[in-house]
Amino acid sequence: MTSSRNHNDRWSRRDVAKGLLAAPFILSTTAQAQSSAKYEFGVAGIDPIYSAPYVAFKKGYFKEAGIDVGYLNSQSGPRTKQILTAGQVLVGCSGVNDALATTVAGKPTTVVFGLDRRITYANILIRKEDAGKFKSVADLSGQRLAVTQLQSATWLMAVFITEKGGAKDVDIRGLGDFATMLGALKSKQVAATIATSAMLEQMKGEDWAVPLFSIGDDASWKSTFGGDVPGIGCYVLQEQI
Repeated sequence: MTSSRNHNDRWSRRDVAKGLLAAPFILSTTAQAQSSAKYEFGVAGIDPIYSAPYVAFKKGYFKEAGIDVGYLNSQSGPRTKQILTAGQVLVGCSGVNDALATTVAGKPTTVVFGLDRRITYANILIRKEDAGKFKSVADLSGQRLAVTQLQSATWLMAVFITEKGGAKDVDIRGLGDFATMLGALKSKQVAATIATSAMLEQMKGEDWAVPLFSIGDDASWKSTFGGDVPGIGCYVLQEQI
């Protein structure tokens, strides 16, 4: 793998991304002595929060590293960890909590690449018309809150943020994907939804929903999470390294 350094002789962001994303495939290829093998990379969605692996595919980083890597849209965190443990993919990309859950379940898993410093899906959207009704997370007590799936990373954020925010008896509903979650919010099937940063940006243009909790609000973030917390990562079973 060739690389270029900047004028301070440091690794560029491109070098770091290329090297870390390719590392588990290179290590596995070396360990198994199968240089011609093809490996699968499971990504839990097509939201911009997963942009790093998509950039790697588009720019041909894996080919530059001399490895054949296929892409699989695994659609959710729970499904990503399932197909990882089943051997259908070598690397999974979803919430880092999925790697922890897989380890706890008896399949030791290692996060090899973190994609962020703040959990980009730790936002809560409400309808703009309800902004006077829901002024804080605590006001979601007894309300319905949409996530992708129960036991997923978005579910974990919903549980954590509402508990830290003082909300009681929140009815957390797994609705499948981000588009469905927004649709449920707009049609008033739920009072709020967990949202990615891209969803917040989308609402700036559509102007019918506003954030109740946002990772861009430093005070709210620090009071809830205390500091930087990676949310999305790429992980591999330890037995493959």
